[in-house]
Amino acid sequence: MNRLPRRLKLVSALLVPLLTATLSGCATTTNPVTGERELVGMSTEQEIAIGEKAAAQVARDMGLVENAALQSYVRAIGDKLAPYSPRQDLPFSFDVVSMPEPNAFALPGGHIYVSRGLIAIANSEAELAGVVGHEIGHVAARHHAQRQTRSQAVGAATVLGTLAAAVLGGGQAAQAVNEFGQLAGGGLIASYGRDQERQSDDVGQRMAAQAGYDPGAISSFLETLGRATTLETGQERRPSFFDSHPSTPERVQATRQRAASLTRA
Repeated sequence: MNRLPRRLKLVSALLVPLLTATLSGCATTTNPVTGERELVGMSTEQEIAIGEKAAAQVARDMGLVENAALQSYVRAIGDKLAPYSPRQDLPFSFDVVSMPEPNAFALPGGHIYVSRGLIAIANSEAELAGVVGHEIGHVAARHHAQRQTRSQAVGAATVLGTLAAAVLGGGQAAQAVNEFGQLAGGGLIASYGRDQERQSDDVGQRMAAQAGYDPGAISSFLETLGRATTLETGQERRPSFFDSHPSTPERVQATRQRAASLTRA
């Protein structure tokens, strides 16, 4: 009759130190975009350090376009947008990577990249500004730090559940909990990613309007990107539960509606 209480005490002894260690590296800060308090596991200094290391790897492995005029063009757009970022504690930088596929991404610390393939399909400077603004939005809202914190939490929760199942229910129960934790964790992170993309669209459009660009230009770019993807793959991209981006039609509709409410400077 005393075996279960003894096991519960063992679970507590195992789990409390692990949970404490997981949370000890996190701090509560105010998100620059939402104004809400949130728990994150990465300081501004860490963001910058991680970004610098990753930027060096991007330059080495992907390569930057050597066309000075093209680089200057993109940097001028970024420099026009950056003063309107909700976050002003980072040294933003903007570069063109030598990638034929249309792509754009941001690194922690403010490194923003667009590919030469993306520039090739952009129909206007305003469309490109919408893309750059979207990437600034990821950095401004601390999405990298949020993702890291959530990944740590999901990983810790899976380990906690596995330990508890191993102690209380044996090896088969532990395996089942671990597999379910991986599945649920993947869905949680992917769903959160979709919200991040929507938020970055919002921030990017507002910045574009403040900088004097047409905030609706991102909508037309998304349509162009959708057609380019269909042409390349032979089929329309269908979003799944584990897809980190909302569907293109959803984003087009949302960005058009938002643009109608924004005043261009």
